[in-house]
Amino acid sequence: MAQDNKDYKLVAIGKRKFRVNRFDAFTGSYILFTITEKVLPAVLASQGKNTKGEDAFNFGDVVPKMRLALSREEFKALQLDCLRVCQEILPAGNMDVIGENGQFGVQGLENNMSIVLQLTIHALMFNMLDFFKESGLVSIATGILGSKPSN
Repeated sequence: MAQDNKDYKLVAIGKRKFRVNRFDAFTGSYILFTITEKVLPAVLASQGKNTKGEDAFNFGDVVPKMRLALSREEFKALQLDCLRVCQEILPAGNMDVIGENGQFGVQGLENNMSIVLQLTIHALMFNMLDFFKESGLVSIATGILGSKPSN
């Protein structure tokens, strides 16, 4: 089950169903700037050319650099922002994954790293994908750096 709407996305993870909503403009802007400041340089540094001369991207080359880019506190803040836009769809109504107090608002997620990471990725992808489509990554880098990044 993966149903998209411009304001939310429905996602099934195992037997559980979730709704991933849009970030508000300030949170989305903050996360975009965080990604471009912390992760984009690692991605650009790892880009190369494949044997056909086309741009190639090897995520495995980026992971070690990404791990160094965000401190534990920065990662936790980013993850909380992502989880705050997620709700579990329950018979009694939708429940926020993260409550106003910053704690898990639904049962069983505090020790379920798999679901938490999947929701984090779904929130990032749903909210940020448009910025990175069709060479948007290079366009953003060009805008930030003032010139096209070189390999």
